[in-house]
Amino acid sequence: MESKVLAISGSLRRGSYNSALLRAAKELAPSGMHIEIYEGLREIPPYDNDVHEAGDPSLIRALKASISAADGLLIATPD
Repeated sequence: MESKVLAISGSLRRGSYNSALLRAAKELAPSGMHIEIYEGLREIPPYDNDVHEAGDPSLIRALKASISAADGLLIATPD
């Protein structure tokens, strides 16, 4: 059975070391592990409780579904 890992980089710049680390992890993942790098962080709106109370936007629902479907999360973020 293949395990699915969702990888999220907390740095959005083109030359991000965090994103490079996730790409390397994907490349070096052991057999049976699939790492999917989440590319939609830039489009996620900032937290707004008014929006939250009205219902999650479709991007948020999709991210939540991706997290729920994953066997694990790999997060690389600047300190």
